[in-house]
Amino acid sequence: MKKIIIIGAGIAGMSVGIYARKNGYDVTIYEMHSLPGGMCTAWKRKGFTFEGCLHFMGVGGTSPFQDVYRIWKELGVLPGTKMIYHEVINTHKDTSGRTLNFYTDIHRLEKELRSLSSADKKEIKTLCKAAQRCSWFIRSSRKNPLLFLLKAVNILRGIMILKKYGEFNVGEYAVRFQDPLIRDALTNFFVYPDIPCVQIFFFLAMFHLKSIGYPEGSSLSFAKKIEGIFCELNGKIEYKKKVKRINVTDGRVTGIELDDGTVKTADIIISACDGHSTLFDMLGDRFTTPAIRERYATQPLYQSFIQVSLGVNRDMTGISHAVKVEVETPFEIAGELQKFLWYQHYAFDPTLSPKGKTAITILYPSQLNWWEKIGYRNEKYNEEKKKILDSTISQLEQVLPGISGQIEISDVATPLTTVRYTNNWKASLGFMLTKKIIKELMMNPQYTLPGIDNFYMIGQWVKGMSLIMAAESGKDVVKKICETDHIKFK
Repeated sequence: MKKIIIIGAGIAGMSVGIYARKNGYDVTIYEMHSLPGGMCTAWKRKGFTFEGCLHFMGVGGTSPFQDVYRIWKELGVLPGTKMIYHEVINTHKDTSGRTLNFYTDIHRLEKELRSLSSADKKEIKTLCKAAQRCSWFIRSSRKNPLLFLLKAVNILRGIMILKKYGEFNVGEYAVRFQDPLIRDALTNFFVYPDIPCVQIFFFLAMFHLKSIGYPEGSSLSFAKKIEGIFCELNGKIEYKKKVKRINVTDGRVTGIELDDGTVKTADIIISACDGHSTLFDMLGDRFTTPAIRERYATQPLYQSFIQVSLGVNRDMTGISHAVKVEVETPFEIAGELQKFLWYQHYAFDPTLSPKGKTAITILYPSQLNWWEKIGYRNEKYNEEKKKILDSTISQLEQVLPGISGQIEISDVATPLTTVRYTNNWKASLGFMLTKKIIKELMMNPQYTLPGIDNFYMIGQWVKGMSLIMAAESGKDVVKKICETDHIKFK
């Protein structure tokens, strides 16, 4: 039985571990943290659970009518996990008090948009039609010939839309709308306006198909369920074990060296952790191709975040769970002016807080290098966290009057916190999904490196950011390993 070592117990690492165990390999995962999940995490404070990953995004691929649902089913987490589906993706409010709800149902969204702007009737119709067309790209035909034919026809129509809008990013697409609320809401839909606008079409399509849901109990609960399935298959996880080096002899991996100097041998090594540290630290930059080096040097990253978490004595059931409020006067957080207050609450999941109370998170994009100049866990660091908390509460009081007197517990996590627990390069979630990155990663992931045998890389730095992409990358690699070993993939 061949031995596989996996570095990192995030969703990618545990997924590849499950597929490897199902195909008869001896598997051990080494994880630097004490918990599974990586960036898919949450934490508890005095009875409240604060979500650290799935804010308004959720887990993709949760609908049985979508092809990638099969992966979650094979991993054993669906249909056994209760998924919560929202009526509203997020709510956008401008300074005049006007409100736009991005409904998950496309038909309801179209009515909402038309009620706000008759002048944008044509563009609104095109937007909603584009989302409907894109839904056929991700639907499963379920071996039904009539459904397959219908899917093929609609995909052809969808390709025409993608060609028309393929050159636009979100910001460029948004200016087609005359109404300032709709225009600003679309521009800031993903926080970053540089993302291709077709991502909005697919995003709306997935919500419409109920293919994006929130796992009851938090993202950490979801990760622990995958961990449990891996362990049931007799997979092994070694926690609090940070990998220092990947050992390579004569162009073939032989094992790993841990921070404490311990050496572990294996036939195959799979890195499911941070891509930058894998290439430039663990492998000593010996196998980095010019194209990959250029990608890490030039491609924009998803910016790291500050997360303010609050446990409040208020029941927010029935209120939109994700709200982005444009403020009249921009306020400063960690050296950057903020034009929006972006908060999420989790009253929709009763397991995350005591009865009648609610967990709230507020996110701010923030640069890691700003925090590195301050340092970690010193007096100045604590002062900055206190300033951020006070400013956040002040802003939140203006949109949720009385909330400042209902706060029972607070927590502030910075980009330095992210680095401490995940070691993610620049505290980022990965490369921003520009057109170039979508083509290079999502459509053509490079799991191997030239000059090194029996080594694979998976996860968001290789396949693109999302939990389902991470899981799919694990399946892809075990398929390749089985093919190399002339084993029929299970």
